[in-house]
Amino acid sequence: MRRYLLCILFLCFSLTMIKAQNNSACKTGHVDRQALVKQVIIIQGTDSIYAAYIDSQQEVMAYVYQELSMLQKKYTGMCTHTTWVDDRCTKLLKQLEVKEKEVLQVQDSIRIIVKAKEEQLYQPIYEKVDHAINQVAIEQGFSYILDSDILLFSNEELDITALVRTRLGL
Repeated sequence: MRRYLLCILFLCFSLTMIKAQNNSACKTGHVDRQALVKQVIIIQGTDSIYAAYIDSQQEVMAYVYQELSMLQKKYTGMCTHTTWVDDRCTKLLKQLEVKEKEVLQVQDSIRIIVKAKEEQLYQPIYEKVDHAINQVAIEQGFSYILDSDILLFSNEELDITALVRTRLGL
């Protein structure tokens, strides 16, 4: 499905480019957006902030796993060597089941929290880079700017990455 959509997108773009070649007012350039985003991330130290946040969430998970492990050991020590099940084992088994559900809930919560933090940290960077690309494109009179990652061949004279880098102060 994704390939099909990419083919349609490429076909539409090709038709647009053919039309643009007939219209001399259209100018197409390209930019290495991912390289620009990486540079901003490095300068701002976003990856280290994100890594520290992930570490703190892993500490929470480690604590929950430790509680589960202790409960499992207690259950194994008390209840697996007997041929009968007493009330203590039944209660302990229920506690173990509750703790296992809690672990799954905490995992899901942490996944959601980490994804939200990732968006909070990285989305402004993408917006900043995209804004700079738009400004440079307008100033330079480009009608279209493509991401360099999708190009098989490009004329380096049409690469605006350096101009955008300057606009971003990199």
